Amino acid sequence: MEFITRDAMKPIMDFIAVCPFLDDYGIDLGNMGAQLFTASKPDTSMLLYSGSVLAGEIKDVQRTRTCNRQANYQLFLLRRAGYDSQRCNASNFLFNFEQWVEACQFQGLCPKLSLDEDSRRKEVMWADNAAPYSEWEDGLDSSLYQIQLHISYYNTYINKEGFK
Repeated sequence: MEFITRDAMKPIMDFIAVCPFLDDYGIDLGNMGAQLFTASKPDTSMLLYSGSVLAGEIKDVQRTRTCNRQANYQLFLLRRAGYDSQRCNASNFLFNFEQWVEACQFQGLCPKLSLDEDSRRKEVMWADNAAPYSEWEDGLDSSLYQIQLHISYYNTYINKEGFK
């Protein structure tokens, strides 16, 4: 059996980086993905893959199997100094980020995870459960926001010898 590994992080990080209003809210992507917890606060934004779930499986008459999976990510966005940290502003950012992901989804701009890029099955990406995560008043007045990202995608496996 041949198995090809894929990068499940870079396409998502690249997608987040093109969000047009991150600077408006003081979000610092910095060296995203390499967050170091120093003292008691993070020094940059971070994306974590938090696993996937099998949502369904289809087998056709030729014993080709298609699995529908949901990949789950935790996104932590660091807001640097220089922006008013009122809860209303944080809520507006989080709401707008969720809406931006949805708008990108319907315009076909979201990253894809499916093995079969020619599949007619539609992948779906969405953001939810956005919330202020933590705040620090250490001269930086920084905040950390948490957002859950999900992608429903498909893997198709072709019948090979002994595949049932």
